[in-house]
Amino acid sequence: MTDFDIIEEANEIAYNGLVFQAKQAMKEYSEIKGIDPKYYDVNMDVELANDLAPRIAMNYLLNSFLERAKGKKAFELGMKKYIEEFYGKDYMLEKLKHVLTGGRIRAVMLAELFDLLQNTDPYRKQTDMSFWLKKSNEIPSNIELQWYLSKRGVNEFVERYAPDWNRNITKGL
Repeated sequence: MTDFDIIEEANEIAYNGLVFQAKQAMKEYSEIKGIDPKYYDVNMDVELANDLAPRIAMNYLLNSFLERAKGKKAFELGMKKYIEEFYGKDYMLEKLKHVLTGGRIRAVMLAELFDLLQNTDPYRKQTDMSFWLKKSNEIPSNIELQWYLSKRGVNEFVERYAPDWNRNITKGL
């Protein structure tokens, strides 16, 4: 096995371990925040793993001569323990909180709300998206916003936040 092969193997083990830890963190974050995971970026775990895997693999390789000497299985187990110990679910949870504070979840949820409004009669008649954006910005939390992301929920959103939705509809629609 060449040095390049060892580095590639370490990267792969690190990547897989980090994806697993990130998924665990995303599940816990979802439970803490009460937001359905479908509103997270589906590649969030991969993104976190891609950012960290090469550095973690190199750190481990530099400190793991004994495991490599013992064979592939010992190396793999050592790498997995290293990831669990230093880059486990709690570490990933903190990384996830940092990444998600930028409003990514809300943006995905708003896109779904706008899609519902554009495809639900009679609200599709209101084509001014700035109107819907202004009204949706009045929703104070993502948990409440999540409630409106269904056919029944979109009706409740309009009743509560946009009862005047049909006032300035462009003629001819």
